[in-house]
Amino acid sequence: GEGASGFMARDVSAASDFHAFRENRCRPLDLELEVEYTARPTHIEVSGHLIDTRGEDRAVTLVFALPLDLEGWTWGDDIRRGRRIAGSAEYIQATGVRCGATGTMSLYPLAPVFDETSGLALAIDMDRPAVHRLSYHAGTGQLAVGFDVALVAETRRFPRRAPLRFIIYRFDPRWGFRAAFEKLQEIYPSYFEVRSRRQGIWMPFTDVSTVQGWRDFGFRYHEGTNNVPFDDDSDILSFHYTEPMTWWMRMQSSSPRTPDAARSQRDKLAAGGEGQPSRMARVAQTCGMEDEAGEPCLLFRDTPWCDGAVWSINPNPHLPGESNGATVHWSEEIRNRRYGPQAKGALDGEYLDSLEGYVTAELNLRREHFIHSTVPLTFSRVSHRPALFKGLAIHEFTRWISADVHAMGKLLFANGVPYRFPFLCPWLDVMGTETNWLRGGRLAPPSDAQLCLWRTMAGAKPYLLLMNTDYNALGPELVEEYFLISLFHGFYPSMFSHNASEDPYWKNPRWYDRDRHLFVKYQPLIRRVAEAGWRPVTHARCTDPDILVERFGPDEKGCSFFTLRNPTGETRGGRLVIDPRALSISAEQRVESLEARELIRGLELEDEAWRVAVRLGPGEVWAIQACPRR
Repeated sequence: GEGASGFMARDVSAASDFHAFRENRCRPLDLELEVEYTARPTHIEVSGHLIDTRGEDRAVTLVFALPLDLEGWTWGDDIRRGRRIAGSAEYIQATGVRCGATGTMSLYPLAPVFDETSGLALAIDMDRPAVHRLSYHAGTGQLAVGFDVALVAETRRFPRRAPLRFIIYRFDPRWGFRAAFEKLQEIYPSYFEVRSRRQGIWMPFTDVSTVQGWRDFGFRYHEGTNNVPFDDDSDILSFHYTEPMTWWMRMQSSSPRTPDAARSQRDKLAAGGEGQPSRMARVAQTCGMEDEAGEPCLLFRDTPWCDGAVWSINPNPHLPGESNGATVHWSEEIRNRRYGPQAKGALDGEYLDSLEGYVTAELNLRREHFIHSTVPLTFSRVSHRPALFKGLAIHEFTRWISADVHAMGKLLFANGVPYRFPFLCPWLDVMGTETNWLRGGRLAPPSDAQLCLWRTMAGAKPYLLLMNTDYNALGPELVEEYFLISLFHGFYPSMFSHNASEDPYWKNPRWYDRDRHLFVKYQPLIRRVAEAGWRPVTHARCTDPDILVERFGPDEKGCSFFTLRNPTGETRGGRLVIDPRALSISAEQRVESLEARELIRGLELEDEAWRVAVRLGPGEVWAIQACPRR
């Protein structure tokens, strides 16, 4: 209701109204709360459990609301965009998830609101994710976090309960969303720890030693183990490939593409021996996801790497069986084989492909899997039946394997993240995505909002791009544009294949020799900027607000890097006004001015009291190194 505060709940399957909790009990809905409020130096933490006392399956939305009149404040959508709060609208930055009460979930783990003097944020703890929404409703005057949870008897770790945790904190309103995110990094520093400090570009599968003059290209992360000794000798990190949420089962062209035919082939394989297809068939029997009809979740796909059925697998490591959806990929025996003294070369970590599960079912309604869940259940948008959400299932796996990988001093590298599930990012050390920016002979990058999501959630960790396109059409001018946009965001750009499989770029000297001069020019610059570490708060603004600014560093020498981009179709100019705090310089240090240099063109820039003159043509990118003049 309007202005209501504290905890409220709604029985979604009964289409009830919201009812408040009194002394942690909601009598009309037979619900209870165990909740603890902990005041920390930087924030208030709220954690506990929602509990069903009725003894039946429940589909519930639990909301915590702060009553606030924020007319005229700003709602922060991301580091670049915000909306002025007015009228009676709801302000939310959400993504579709096809479950819960609304079929949506918050895209970012935080919701900041701010005016000229105050900043306040609600955020989830990414170690304890749930299907959640963070929002401000101007009509009811509520800044709120809501959780869509199912309560069932089977969840052994929390029977008839759902665990929850979120935080409330203040931040510097002058930098809006950026300051709110910086504060989140300070509250949860381990989620943003940079383990891969020396960085470079992504090599998918191809043996780096087969690339002529390979040193020119800046390879650092090799997806594949086809020449680990060479990688070890060449300061290239090699990663073992795993796709944790799917099993691609090849089928004969004569076999009908029906669930019955797929099941029959799965069961024959499962009875057939100890090879990987037989092991995966047994995993599909016990760990395969199921839909509302109790049928296996599978798709039929004809791709360059597999023509057949794609089974959706629950990767929860706690499911029973000799091998489950997690231990078939990672176990003590597998770890010793890959990383022990008998291994051929020293692997550097594990690579998780398609991490957000682009061909994986959204929901798993297989009740025997509920028993072993470590994450709260949600419910079907349509039937309101309890279900496991795939975003939380892959969180279980990612967090589990990262603990082991990190304990060995190794790295976790993932592809296809983040798009909808940023709560996976804390457990990853190297992130990236396959992408195609070529449209009608021109470069059409993803939206700036998408690029900002990748940069923000990776923090200072390396973020890598892998272009899948027609390289005859992606000529040097477009490659240079791709590299410049990557430089602006501190991304490492690389190439793969027109169809993510066949005729790869790195096996065709005609393509990579054509572009070699661009790698030689830009990769060292990108590395210099990105290794200094992206920072959410720029402490610098251009007097022309259309010129975009990001900051990296300061680096070990005390220099910071400012990347500028003019996204407009006309020349823009002004002054980049830099706060000394951008270089970690305090007022007592009495540094009078900067040494500023534009790195792409090698220009010395005029500095006048920490104001640097800039002039960028249409679409142009600058990279400015700013060092204190001692």
